[in-house]
Amino acid sequence: MHPTLSSTLFLALAASPLASQQLLDDILATPIPGASGAVRAWATADGNRLFFPGNDRLHGEELWVTDGTSAGTHLIEDVSPGSVWSSPLLIEPVGGGVVYGAGVGGPVYWTDATTTRALPVRNGWGGAQLGNSYLFAAQSLNGGSGGVELWSTDGTVAGTQLVRDIVPGGSPSNPFAFTATPNVAFFLANGIAGGTRVYASDGTTAGTGEVGPAAPYSAPTPPVVVGNLAYFGAIGASGGELWVTDGTPSGTTLVAGGFFGAPDTLTAYGASVLFRASDGVNGLEPFVSDGTAAGTFMLRDIHLGGTNQTVEWFYVVAGLAFFPAWGTEGPELWRTDGTTAGTQLVLDIRPGTTGSDPKYPVEFQGELFFVADDGTRGAEVWRSDGTAANTRMVANVRPDGLAEIRPFALTAFGSQLFFIADDGVHGREPWVTDGSAAGTSMLRDIHVDASSSGPDQFTTFVRDVVFWANDGVNGREPFFSDGTMAGTVPLGDLDPGPASSRMFEAVEWNGRLWMNVDTVATGRELWVTQGTPGTTNLFYDLVPGTSDSFPREFTPLGDKMLFAANLLGMGRELLVTDGTVAGTQPIDLDLVSSAYPQKLSRIGDDVLFVATHSAVGQELWKTDGTQAGTTLLADIHPGPDGTSFHDSIVAGGRMFMDVRTDSFFERKLWTSDGTVAGTYELIDFNGDFPFSLVSWQGKAWFGVDDFVGTPDLWCSDGTVAGTQLAVAGFEGALVPAGDLMFWTSGDQLWATDGVTRWVVVDFAQASGALTGLTELRAMGQGTRVTFTADDGVHGREMWTSDGTAAGTMRVTDVWPGATGGAPGSVHRAGSKVYFTADDGVSGYEPWVMPLSQVEGTLLENFGSGCPGSNGIPRATATGLPEVGGNFFAGLVSALPNSPAVFVLGLNLFPQAGWEGCGLAIAPPSFSFAMTTSANGSIGLSLAVANDPALLGQEYFFRWFVLDAGGGLLGLLSASDLLHFHVGR
Repeated sequence: MHPTLSSTLFLALAASPLASQQLLDDILATPIPGASGAVRAWATADGNRLFFPGNDRLHGEELWVTDGTSAGTHLIEDVSPGSVWSSPLLIEPVGGGVVYGAGVGGPVYWTDATTTRALPVRNGWGGAQLGNSYLFAAQSLNGGSGGVELWSTDGTVAGTQLVRDIVPGGSPSNPFAFTATPNVAFFLANGIAGGTRVYASDGTTAGTGEVGPAAPYSAPTPPVVVGNLAYFGAIGASGGELWVTDGTPSGTTLVAGGFFGAPDTLTAYGASVLFRASDGVNGLEPFVSDGTAAGTFMLRDIHLGGTNQTVEWFYVVAGLAFFPAWGTEGPELWRTDGTTAGTQLVLDIRPGTTGSDPKYPVEFQGELFFVADDGTRGAEVWRSDGTAANTRMVANVRPDGLAEIRPFALTAFGSQLFFIADDGVHGREPWVTDGSAAGTSMLRDIHVDASSSGPDQFTTFVRDVVFWANDGVNGREPFFSDGTMAGTVPLGDLDPGPASSRMFEAVEWNGRLWMNVDTVATGRELWVTQGTPGTTNLFYDLVPGTSDSFPREFTPLGDKMLFAANLLGMGRELLVTDGTVAGTQPIDLDLVSSAYPQKLSRIGDDVLFVATHSAVGQELWKTDGTQAGTTLLADIHPGPDGTSFHDSIVAGGRMFMDVRTDSFFERKLWTSDGTVAGTYELIDFNGDFPFSLVSWQGKAWFGVDDFVGTPDLWCSDGTVAGTQLAVAGFEGALVPAGDLMFWTSGDQLWATDGVTRWVVVDFAQASGALTGLTELRAMGQGTRVTFTADDGVHGREMWTSDGTAAGTMRVTDVWPGATGGAPGSVHRAGSKVYFTADDGVSGYEPWVMPLSQVEGTLLENFGSGCPGSNGIPRATATGLPEVGGNFFAGLVSALPNSPAVFVLGLNLFPQAGWEGCGLAIAPPSFSFAMTTSANGSIGLSLAVANDPALLGQEYFFRWFVLDAGGGLLGLLSASDLLHFHVGR
């Protein structure tokens, strides 16, 4: 009796299901000339989201929101429908959301990303937070006599009101340059008598008025707050002057005068203010003031001679004030602690007199982040703590060094820094960084056109995929993906430049993906990858130069792999490799002629294959991977003419072959178990043609066509008596799934249980037009298939079926509407389903969705085990892990009568000391102790609760056996891993 694992275990270990269909990567995202994806401004609403303008080509420039992830980055609302731009301005936080103006002269909106409402104003511009309200410049939507004046809003329509009409009548005061203390907002505006004046407001009409000097003044600079005071520069009676105000006319006083022009670039620095000014002798230089005449002085004459244009900004980080200044090095990064001695160059980033021109400063991780150009890599993001040793570039976003389009709008948000950059491929788009090169990536390619990267040739590697696609720069080249946008990366430009490489066949073996790849320089040769650019390379150029060796039919056989390839001076032969170049050798069947090996199929410890010999022609051979162990298995058609092999499959441990001997119409079905006695003819179809051989339920299934009526479905268990007609009437390609076999006919999906057949669903259009079902695939090991169909409403999208009409449903809506996304190249890898599709924006690009979206069931081995006294134990399973069902987890080839532990968990990780034994199962995990039987096996019943929440959950299990001859720590043997995915 087998113990039963409680189904509550599955609930305790439940993992979060994957999201539904999503664009994996817009690989070919060609920027439209002059267009930009996201520009000008970011604003934090509640500490959890950033709002910014973005242009996705379909909607023009509108307001977008991000939570810092690609999936959480999306358009909020197309307030100017179609491709008309609303061009959001004035993006500022208020009331749990943001207010923004829809372009110059446009309406003003408030949104929290779920609700958007228009406020009764337009022409919104500038502003400052004052308590729970936001003061800004705007104009009434209802017209009237007022121009652009001072308004406030709390984010609601009722709470949006005019604060004061500073210039009554039709002339606008145009408030701008806002700043605020907790109780008073300061700004500049046109006065009643004309000219720009300094104003203050407490948010009320009575508390809003001019606070500038009583004496005549002009050219006031934007005020800056230091504590509860505001400083500003102006030109007055004594020339350029520095003033301070508490927000009242009586509290406005002169600090220092006599400057050549108004002091500007004012920046708070502790209890002081930094500013740029000229004393008429030394040119523009950095100054500091504590609010007194005695405490106001020049920090340093950086550019001797009085002609410099130094200091464009100050930025305070961790007690230091950074600024760009133009010394003998050109514009470079300087720092000050408020003293002359502490004012010094940080680093000459671009040696020479040109300078690196630092821009866009922001504080992040306690350091200054900014943009600079070192003269080699173009304008990139840099960071500094104020020392030369710790001033360095964060990441080289645009490797070509072109700096005419620069990163800008740097904004710190939680553990990430957001900025806008053009990498030379995608145009200006939002990027994020954690402060490191590895942690710097494009957040999302918002502005793309409809060009396609044309991904195809999806191939499973571990539980992820490798595929070929065209990024528009390097031609068609390989990419690796773990099912996430961040984890979708190019593997290298195998054919350098715009030329394209091409893959013809691949197989995963011994921790690497082995590929037949064609490049201009090498021809079709053997390449390998471990899923990273550094591990993707040419393994062996079997025919040096541009000629092809064309390696194909890769067939793993334990610690060896067999394949067919062309060789210099030998023709096409069978090769064997142990994974090294030195261990890659030919198995030469005939010294006289080429063997032309094909149809390699593993049966037990041998590989059966078809090959040509000068004495017998083309016949059936077998090999154990050695020259001595390679022999003729069957001479089906005696004599030198040989046999023609059309198709072959492996089912139930046997090889089934559709063959022809001396007559075009003499088609026969043969089978072999790898022995001479077990190789024989099953049936002669007397002129009828067998086709579409598939393995199902341990048997070979195939169609037989007499070219008169409808083809019939046959099956064979490998015996003459067991080869017989199963179902009359069948056409198309067979796709087995669980207990059913499917095929398509026109707009119909058909199914059979091996005895009867039926139409599952008919997608015939009302117009009578035939659109056809395509991409019929089995997903996992359950009774479900996927296919694409056009239902006349949603266009061509992906569907799934369990063989019933009620269980047939649409699972994608890539391109909403009647066009459809036309999914293709459907491929399952692990618990993800990859496919290509067109969403109407990006063209044909790679997409991914979880296997649970098609309710697929999965139960498959992967990885390696640790050998023991009885070889390498193997994890097995029977039945299917379906919601509300049971299946059996087993162990074979272990040490008999020995303690064993079953371990089940959600995640895997590399474990030190386990080299060669595969991955470990990470906590949380469940373990159960048992004892192996006399033949070294175990069976364990697992129950899956009848809970829909379990659909899509995935788990891993393996066995450990106490074994003194074990390869794990000298104490244990371990099975390979078995991955299962709960389906329906």
